[in-house]
Amino acid sequence: MQNFQFFSPKSLEDALEYIADRNQRCKIIAGGTDLIAALKKEEVRPDYLLDINEVYELRGIQEFDNHVKIGPATTFTEMIESETLKRLFPLLVAAAASVGGPQIRNRGTIGGNVVTN
Repeated sequence: MQNFQFFSPKSLEDALEYIADRNQRCKIIAGGTDLIAALKKEEVRPDYLLDINEVYELRGIQEFDNHVKIGPATTFTEMIESETLKRLFPLLVAAAASVGGPQIRNRGTIGGNVVTN
């Protein structure tokens, strides 16, 4: 079993401060679909683990006048269920629906997928 310090901030400010102080020794987790497997196999050995699931500024889908914001901690299921994305970006919804199975879509996040791939 690995030893690392775990932190779950409630604000983006706290998350940024935590990671700034720990640089490359810190891994960020939201869905954890890839990171948990890598931790179990000991392919990664962080000193610190930052869980951003409770940082609500990083979640959700917001429509503005001329753009749409998808937070990096937004799950694929949230994307599939979004009326905004269904209306404006149906191909993105279809792509989100093609990711893994239901369990992966419920946990996996758009930000994690971008960072991992």
